[in-house]
Amino acid sequence: MSITQRIDIGDGHALVLVTPDGLTEPTGAQVEHLTPAGALCMGWIMLDVPAVADFPADGKWQVEARDPLTLSPSLLCSSCGDHGFVRDGKWVRA
Repeated sequence: MSITQRIDIGDGHALVLVTPDGLTEPTGAQVEHLTPAGALCMGWIMLDVPAVADFPADGKWQVEARDPLTLSPSLLCSSCGDHGFVRDGKWVRA
């Protein structure tokens, strides 16, 4: 069973950080956001942490800071086109 932590980052966006059993840091996050029409849309990102070092680096997001959370690069939803950054624990539209 995994541990999850939901973080509201504002502007209709939230990250649900997932920490698998036996690990001390999240390895990924579900990205929840609203489409321009107001419907819920979700995506997934893998975080570049030691626990997932064997996965290709080009498919992972760097954790630049944990508190407040800052990730890079930007997040672009392939379903609805939502695009922005997680900076200082907040969603910043691109």
